[in-house]
Amino acid sequence: MPTIKLKGQVIEYNVRESKRAKSINIRVDAKKGLELVYPVGVKKPTPKEVLKIKETWILSALDNMQVQADTRFQRRYEQGAIFLYLGKEVTLNLIQKTRGRTTSVQLNNNRLDVSLPPDIALTDTDAIQVAIESFYRKQAKGYITKRTHEIADKLGFKFNRIVIKNQKTRWGSCSSGNNLNFNLRLMMTPTEAIDYIIIHELCHLTHMNHSKQFWSLVGKHCPPYKQWRKWFKENSRFLVL
Repeated sequence: MPTIKLKGQVIEYNVRESKRAKSINIRVDAKKGLELVYPVGVKKPTPKEVLKIKETWILSALDNMQVQADTRFQRRYEQGAIFLYLGKEVTLNLIQKTRGRTTSVQLNNNRLDVSLPPDIALTDTDAIQVAIESFYRKQAKGYITKRTHEIADKLGFKFNRIVIKNQKTRWGSCSSGNNLNFNLRLMMTPTEAIDYIIIHELCHLTHMNHSKQFWSLVGKHCPPYKQWRKWFKENSRFLVL
């Protein structure tokens, strides 16, 4: 990846062409970093010339992005901490067992009960985190798998298999082999949000891109998709385990 020095800082950047771009655009985001988008066929001014002209704005945008990253929601694994399950708040309830060797997690109404064996302290956040992540993974495997089959059958989509992952930035993906991947943290979101992500990935079975045709198909099967796209942008930083 090319780099440029802006006011003493060495910054990586990426350059790409877009048929939809009408002018040269500079973008800064957490996923792609600093990116220049050129209209097809446009060669001048050069990327470094454009970046030098806009260096004050670029450095400010990068600083703001870092501030936002530094203020991300910090998950706590202590008594009384609040988690989300299918869009509803549940309170973490840590229980010290008097015997046994296994850790168990159960959802009881608005409580997330985590029972720890005698040799694991209630302050062992690593053990608690592993147990809770395992719980959400198991729930996701059951709920999301069943719901994906229901929606696919209803809408006429065919896929091969489903894999549940814990990814930091992606809620779902569709491979060229027609396999679907879903983030276990979707179990923290409302059921309608899960449906949107499922439909989004199923539509990639037809369009392996984010073209107008793709979004038109998503909108056909999930009319409020724009609402849920916005919801994920606004709430993703709280959906952590």
